[in-house]
Order: sequence, then structure tokens, then C-alpha cells
Amino acid sequence: MNKIKKISDMPDHIKPIFIKMFDKVGAPYDLELVDDWYCKYEWSQKQEDEFKHWFIQYHWKGAGKNGKGVVQKYAKTKKAITQAYSWFILDYGWKTK
Repeated sequence: MNKIKKISDMPDHIKPIFIKMFDKVGAPYDLELVDDWYCKYEWSQKQEDEFKHWFIQYHWKGAGKNGKGVVQKYAKTKKAITQAYSWFILDYGWKTK
């Protein structure tokens, strides 16, 4: 399996999540996702909170209900989506200022 090195290499149902996250800090979409790529940008607590709200709504209202996005089929409750967000941000989130 090829490693994902840029947003453009991601599956279509994952791209909007990373695009939104990159938009929040002004990171270029062609940023190489190698080594400590997530340490190259920072966001404020407010930016992270806004992204969290968007992430939960994205999965609750659309992507999660259709088995898409990061949380996929088990996103039956907002609590489950919020838990998935916590894991996502732990793995991929920007540093907080």
C-alpha cells in the first residue's frame, strides 16, 4: 500500500476534514505529510474549538450518517463522534499556541 503524502492522495471522504483543518491555519494543501508535518503549524484554542464543532457537525449531519468521514459507521451518537474527534486530533492535530 502506498503511503499518503499529500491531501490529494487521500480518499475523497477524508479530504474535506484535512482541507478544513489546513484552512484554519493557512497551511498549503500540498504540504508533505511526512515526519512531524503536524508540528509545522499552530492554532489557537479558539481555532481548534471551531474545527471541533465543524468536525462533529460534519459527521453528525452528513458524513457519519452515510458511513463516510473519519468516524464512519459507528458514529451513531454525538458522544461517539466527539470521542472519534479526540483520537483524530491526538493523531493529526496542530500544536496549540
